[in-house]
Amino acid sequence: MTDHLAVADDASGIVLVNPPPPEGKTVNREGFGGLGVVTAGGGGFVYPSQRLAEAAGLLRAEGYEVLGLDFVLRAGSARRAMRRRGMFHAAVVHVSVNNLEGDLDAARDVRDRVPGGRLVVTGVGLGAHAAMIEERCAGALVDAGVTGYGAALRVLDKDADPGAPDDWTDSCWETMPLASSRRLPIYHGRGCIHGCDYCPYVIATGRRHVLRSPDRTAREFAAQVARHRPKRVVFRDPVFGLDEQGTLELLARIGGLGRRERARFEIETRPELLTAEMLEALSSSGCAEIKLGVETLEPAALLASGRVSDESEAGRYAEVVEAALASAHAHGLKVRPYVMLGMAGSTPAGHRDTCERVGRWAEPDVKVVSYPQGGAPGVVG
Repeated sequence: MTDHLAVADDASGIVLVNPPPPEGKTVNREGFGGLGVVTAGGGGFVYPSQRLAEAAGLLRAEGYEVLGLDFVLRAGSARRAMRRRGMFHAAVVHVSVNNLEGDLDAARDVRDRVPGGRLVVTGVGLGAHAAMIEERCAGALVDAGVTGYGAALRVLDKDADPGAPDDWTDSCWETMPLASSRRLPIYHGRGCIHGCDYCPYVIATGRRHVLRSPDRTAREFAAQVARHRPKRVVFRDPVFGLDEQGTLELLARIGGLGRRERARFEIETRPELLTAEMLEALSSSGCAEIKLGVETLEPAALLASGRVSDESEAGRYAEVVEAALASAHAHGLKVRPYVMLGMAGSTPAGHRDTCERVGRWAEPDVKVVSYPQGGAPGVVG
């Protein structure tokens, strides 16, 4: 094909970059729905770079050579590949609002490798940082969409609308590393319709539920497992099961896949969605773990945060949570409850009570998250 991106005789392909972290820290740019998480110390938990894998899938489908460089999960090989390859036609750099200055400095360095070509910085929440981006990385194109497809389309100078979710290309994990944990991310649905005031996922993916069909998700699940043999598939949906009937259909399809197309998987959801039918479907299709957003059992805090809609729901919530936990345990499902510290309307005694009650069913522990004071939540224990 004719490569309209070629800008220099020695340029080759399109490079996708997950930049290096600050010294002594770990940057998980896919964490908290894509807003990113920065933690002290090296070697912390990091999700594989799905945004860049999505971009790679679209670019490869268009016929372009793509090189993925992950300076977080594969720093040594990324440095060697960057030195060896020299110049590129174009570049996409994944940046996080929680490490934006350092990430933009890295993007500026990458820009030197695309003389005259397009440089796209991509990440959620970038709309409020246009001035900083232009100051530190002048001329860069900005993609703040919720997927990686928009960045790829910016590189190709095409309409930034990737089309219907079922038409999106598969993530290309041949390009971006899965890391030693071999956990492969996948989405069935993005966004959430609920109004909880603390949630980073709706900042990242919006309050509109964007859903693939069960057939489309099951097909990619099977293809990725057969190709990459992950230890586990991780559904990154903010709330798995919002569309109950469609989710049950998806789980039935996963349960019916062939041996080489199946893998254990984990989900994240809300207690009220764990009906008996849903738990049975999760158990029979290979669910290994449920991350459960409990937050609190205190009615005042539930109401103040928008976690429930009215006093009646707040009064029933503790019973719903404990029933879901008990039923999940009866189905042999591992549950990791998430509880929030510092919510408006919460008391120290109420927080302790919540941790104790849900902790009876937690495997291995209750995850405590700090209530956001002007930013995304942070895991504190």
